[in-house]
Amino acid sequence: MSFKETLRPLLPLAIGLAIGGVGATLFQQSMPGAPGSPEERAELLEVQLKAAENRVLALEAIEVGIAH
Repeated sequence: MSFKETLRPLLPLAIGLAIGGVGATLFQQSMPGAPGSPEERAELLEVQLKAAENRVLALEAIEVGIAH
């Protein structure tokens, strides 16, 4: 049995472990921060920023509608 033939069955396992590791890391990063943590504060500020951007876009749309 050659070295290639020995490693061939292990290739799907190695790929699966790599994909699982990446998935676990991404899942952990997507979890909300603990109450009072900098991560939680950053998430709250991002939500507030998006709301402010939406208000600006709405006001600009109204302004363009009035100008024409």
